[in-house]
Amino acid sequence: MGNSAAIDETGLVVAYLDPADRGHGGDWYYRNHLPCRALAELPSVYSVGLDSVNRNFLTVAREADVLVLRNITEADLLPIIAERRERRLLTVFEVSDDAAAVQPWSIVYAFRSNPDNHRLFLRLSLACDATQYTVDELQRVYGYLNANGQVFANQLSPIPDALPPKSENEFVIGWGGSHGHLGDMRKAVDVLSRWVMAHDDACLAIMGTGPIRELYAGLPDHKKRQRGTSTIHDYYDFLQPLHVGIAPLEDDAFNRSRSDVKFLEYAAYGAAAVVSDLLPYQETVVHGRRGFRFGSAEQLVHVLDEVHANPELRKRVTSEAYAYVKAERRQEHHATTRLSFYERLLAELGHVRRSASECKAFAEKMARWDGATVTGRHVQLEHGRFENLIYAGVILSQQDKRLDEARAQFQQAEKLAPENYLASLMLASVSTEPLVPLESAQRKNPRSLRTRMEMGAARAARGELEPALAAYLSAAELAPEFEQAYMRVAALLSAVGAHDGAKDMASRADALCTPLFPKEAAR
Repeated sequence: MGNSAAIDETGLVVAYLDPADRGHGGDWYYRNHLPCRALAELPSVYSVGLDSVNRNFLTVAREADVLVLRNITEADLLPIIAERRERRLLTVFEVSDDAAAVQPWSIVYAFRSNPDNHRLFLRLSLACDATQYTVDELQRVYGYLNANGQVFANQLSPIPDALPPKSENEFVIGWGGSHGHLGDMRKAVDVLSRWVMAHDDACLAIMGTGPIRELYAGLPDHKKRQRGTSTIHDYYDFLQPLHVGIAPLEDDAFNRSRSDVKFLEYAAYGAAAVVSDLLPYQETVVHGRRGFRFGSAEQLVHVLDEVHANPELRKRVTSEAYAYVKAERRQEHHATTRLSFYERLLAELGHVRRSASECKAFAEKMARWDGATVTGRHVQLEHGRFENLIYAGVILSQQDKRLDEARAQFQQAEKLAPENYLASLMLASVSTEPLVPLESAQRKNPRSLRTRMEMGAARAARGELEPALAAYLSAAELAPEFEQAYMRVAALLSAVGAHDGAKDMASRADALCTPLFPKEAAR
C-alpha cells in the first residue's frame, strides 16, 4: 500500500459481484463475504458485496476501482468491462467451479449446459483484465483465457478459540452440504448405513436437501439426525458434535475442481476428516496426521473402524488439523496477498488512485441503499423488496414455469423502481407481447446488451426481419466481441435464403469463438 502518508491520502473501492443468490450459502460466504470483509480491514480499502439482481449493480459495476465477477454469466457486463478498461479500472473474473462439468442433478445444470451460457462464461473471463481461481485445477483448465491469473484458496474466519467437546457416549459421523453432492452421497449410502447399524454407539448426522436426506431413509430414526440446509452459521452449529466428518467424492471433472473447504470446516470444529483420496484433499489432508483419505468402500470402512476404536488417534489428528487451519488458513492472513494482486494490475492499467475521502463518500452512499448492512468499511447489499420480487419472479418463471405469478412479481418490481431497467427486461421474458417492456428497458438502459438481443428475438418471432437484424447488429456494435449476435444474424439470413450473408456472419462468429475453444480449433 506504500507509506503511511500515501495510505492516508488514497483509497480503493473493491466490489464482489455474484450471480443472483438469496440463500447465502457456502459459495457466497467463502468467495464473496469473507474476502470482502477481510479486504475492508486493510487501510483505506472499502468493499461491497452484492449480486446481479441488485437494483444498483450497474452503478457499483461502473464505479468500483476493482470489480470481481464470480462465476457470473451476464451479457450486460461486457460493455461495462470495456468502459472500465478505458477508464483504467480493474475487472477480475473469478472461476470458482468448472462450469463445463456441472453434474446433471445440479440445479444449475440446465443453465450451465446451454451452449450460449457457457460461451458467455468463457467470454467474460476472456474480456476481463485478470482471472482468479479457487484451486490450481481450475487455473489449469481455464488459465488459457487470461495470462493474468492467481489462485486464492478458500479460507476460514473466524476460527473457534478451542475445539468443542465431544460426547463419550456416542459416535457421530456427519456430513452437510449442497444439493450438488447428491451423486457423492448416493454412492456412500450402503457402506455408511451398514457401518452405522453395526455399531451400537454410532449415528449418522446429515444436513442437506430433501433428496439427499431421503437417500438415508432406510436408517431407523434413532440412528440418524437430519436437518435441512440453512445458513452457514447453522452449519457450523451442526458440526460441533461430530466425531467424524466425511467427504465422499465421485471422480469426475467437477469434483476434481472443488476446494478443500469441507476439510477446513471439519478441522475447525474438531471432526476428524475422512475424505476421498482425490485432488481437492491430497495436499492438505495429510493421511493419519490431519485427517484420513480413502479410495474405496473397503478403505472407508477400515478408516472408520480405526478412528472409532482409537479415540486418542482421533484426538491427535483433530488437534493437528485444527492447529494447521488456525495457523495457515484464516482469511484475514491472506487479504494482503489478494490486495497486492489487485494493486499490481491497477498499476499496469495506469489507474489513478482516488482519495480515501472519495472512497468513503461512495461507501456511505451505498450504505444508504435499501438492504445495506455495514460492518466497518464493508457494505453488504442484501436483497430488499425490489430484489426479492425479481428473484422470486426468476424462480417462478425458470424453475416452476408459473409465468402468470412471475409476471405479477416483475410488475410489482417495476412499480417499486420505475427507473430500473431490470424489472422491464424480466417482464418481457414472461410476456406474450414482449416489445413494450423491452422498449421500456431500452429507454432506461440504452447500453443493455441483453435488451438488444431480446429485442431481436422478439422482432424475429413476429416475422419482422429487418428490425430483428437491426437489433442484433446494434448488439454487435455495442459488444463487437459477442459472437452470439453474429450467430443470430446468420440464422436469420439463412432462414430467408441469404446464404452468402449468413456464411459471412457465421464465419465472424467462428473466428470470435476460436479463443474460447483453442483446443477444438487446433484439431
